[in-house]
Amino acid sequence: MTLKTGDDVFVLQSSGGANNSFAQGQIYRVDAHNSTDLQGLVDGGIGRVLNAGKMRYVATLVQTGTAAPVATVLENGLSGAVVWTRTGKGIYVGTLTGAFTSGKTLLLQTDLMSIADVVIATDTVTLTLADDALLTGQTIYVEVRS
Repeated sequence: MTLKTGDDVFVLQSSGGANNSFAQGQIYRVDAHNSTDLQGLVDGGIGRVLNAGKMRYVATLVQTGTAAPVATVLENGLSGAVVWTRTGKGIYVGTLTGAFTSGKTLLLQTDLMSIADVVIATDTVTLTLADDALLTGQTIYVEVRS
């Protein structure tokens, strides 16, 4: 697959290119300065193109005390706003009716988080962590294939 400007690449293994250094677990948007290096990661099997023909939701999550997580939405290509709630200690649910197609939805985290479990259902994405207050600005990336 040939990358184009605006594609996103998820880095599976840290790597340095001719002009750039790419950290494992991070997402990089293809631009004029990094397209050749990112294409090399994809061709070498250590970078994965995320958004080719897919809907995506990218947000940072912060949660304190017993409050619901607060999402700072960086991008939302879904059919509406994802509403985040806290349903128990360390359990957070993102809800958008009909948004998460069974078997076609993927969730990636760009920063190390203590997520013990992720459950994706038609209307919800549920994150289970060991405790509250562990979401401190980490980014999640949800893609839904059509």
